[in-house]
Amino acid sequence: MTKVDEIAMHIRATLKQRFNEGETHVELRAGDLWNLLQVKLGLTGITQVCGAMRAVARESEFPSRLLYEPPRGNSTSVLICYYKDSTAMQADSRTEFAPQQAKRNPGSVRQAKTSRQRSIGRTTTAKTITIEELNEATQLVNSDLRYGAEGNIIRDCFIKFPLNTDDSIIAMKIALIDMTNSTNLNKHLGKIYLTGLIAKIKGCNFDERVARGDATLVGELANSGAKNLFSFFSKYCLYHNYYVYKRDDFVIFDSVMRDHVGEYIAEYTHDGKTYSSSAIKGLINSMRQAYDYAGYKSLIDSVLDANGIQDEFWRRKFDWFVWYNNRTRDGDPVAAGE
Repeated sequence: MTKVDEIAMHIRATLKQRFNEGETHVELRAGDLWNLLQVKLGLTGITQVCGAMRAVARESEFPSRLLYEPPRGNSTSVLICYYKDSTAMQADSRTEFAPQQAKRNPGSVRQAKTSRQRSIGRTTTAKTITIEELNEATQLVNSDLRYGAEGNIIRDCFIKFPLNTDDSIIAMKIALIDMTNSTNLNKHLGKIYLTGLIAKIKGCNFDERVARGDATLVGELANSGAKNLFSFFSKYCLYHNYYVYKRDDFVIFDSVMRDHVGEYIAEYTHDGKTYSSSAIKGLINSMRQAYDYAGYKSLIDSVLDANGIQDEFWRRKFDWFVWYNNRTRDGDPVAAGE
């Protein structure tokens, strides 16, 4: 049995399980499968994962729809939706997202699409990024005496206390993230309450959803009714997903990302409107205000895909890269991830 066959067998088993649990369609992204199966199956490249996804899609057992495929074909961002049956597929109003041919102009112009139909991003004169630069920034952050040490504390805490069923454990993790990431929850104690945050986390099936990378979690939890906690819950979800489940389904939102992501994408189209690089900050602010975490995540993915980044932890490394290269503000250090 080839590696592609083994991956395809895992995909079929996953689909059957989730359809038996009541879901009518399941979106699978190549990068998520890579994160999950790379070590377990000894995979050597993302091409094996993409090949298995397409092989299952060609079978008649589960109807499928290609939602996204980058110009180069094989990428961690390949996204396919599999349906329980033809009725479920017909009920989905989305249309197929045909692969696009790469367009290049002199000066290494890049074009890319996001993993969502409604958003298309491209880089022209924006700063370029390489995986080597992401890896270097990751190493520098993790070796930093303050931020690397704090990251290790968060990692150890979340691994030791992974679940979100006990009030005191949840409270401890909330306080740890707030302190190390400077999310300043204590400034809003008149509008938000620790007991309320704990209740929201316990009441949303958090552990199961964060384990499978449910991006709707951030917006749902961030909408406290009194204070927008988009930044805090992007981190709360990411740390669980990254440290506990060894996945890369979430990306941090914070002021550094908001202010500097636009430097890496010259133009971006979202919901039919095109934004220049200088308008990206305003777009991200509007996404935050609308609790549109999926839109924010698609923007980040577009930047990475446009630069040809293929890595199992591309989102996490990009956050570190952006923070490290913009870590001082008027000479004062900015907290990692904030």
